[in-house]
Amino acid sequence: MNTLLKYYINAMQGDNIGLGTQLRRHELIIARIAIKLGGVLQASQYLNKCLYYVNIGSNDYIDNYFLPKLYSTSRSYNPEQYAGVLIDELSKSIQVLIYVSHEENKRKSFKKNNRH
Repeated sequence: MNTLLKYYINAMQGDNIGLGTQLRRHELIIARIAIKLGGVLQASQYLNKCLYYVNIGSNDYIDNYFLPKLYSTSRSYNPEQYAGVLIDELSKSIQVLIYVSHEENKRKSFKKNNRH
């Protein structure tokens, strides 16, 4: 292994956390916020002020595709194929975000319409 590669590996701090894991953790955080703020409606109102930024791919390339001595990704896919894999993963994750948001809105609507 060359010196630059060793330096790069040693210089990395922390783990890369997959988007799916991040989304599951986000759901847990939303639940905690709801508890702290007194309910799902309050949490939703608070979180509606947030801007969400989703970025995937850079770590997948830098820490995976471009390290062929450590990972087989670049031997399994050409650049276009790997980009397609990443796009598919992002699409699935966005669908999960939309589903979670949609389910949350359905719960709020049900709760609102069933107040007495």
